[in-house]
This record gives sequence, structure tokens and C-alpha cells, in this order.
Amino acid sequence: MNLRSTLLGGLLLLALGACSKEHDAPKSTAKPDNPLSAQTEALDKARQLESQIQDAAQQQRQRIDEQAR
Repeated sequence: MNLRSTLLGGLLLLALGACSKEHDAPKSTAKPDNPLSAQTEALDKARQLESQIQDAAQQQRQRIDEQAR
């Protein structure tokens, strides 16, 4: 019975020691990565491209109008 109590006490101490805050992993101070950042970047690129396409279309319309005169 004495051996059983000693083992049980030792296991209890190990379990409590494993839960202490001293052994917690250090918290990262880095900014958490946005899971939607890739999609946001793709949308920004698409908006820039859309603007370039519309500018090119406007210039083409102007050239066509000048040739029609």
C-alpha cells in the first residue's frame, strides 16, 4: 500500500508540474497572419488591372472617334 501511495503522489506531482505556467511556450509578438490576405491581394491587383483596361478602352474610343471625323 505504501508503494501505491508513493507512486500516486509522484504521478500527481508530475501532472501538476506539467500544468504550470513556467513551461508554457513563449507567446509570439508577431502580427497574426490574415487568412484572407492572399484573396485581398488578388482583389487589389484585379482592381488595378481593371483601371488600366478601362483607361486603354477610353483611349481606343477616342482614337476611333477621331478617325470617324
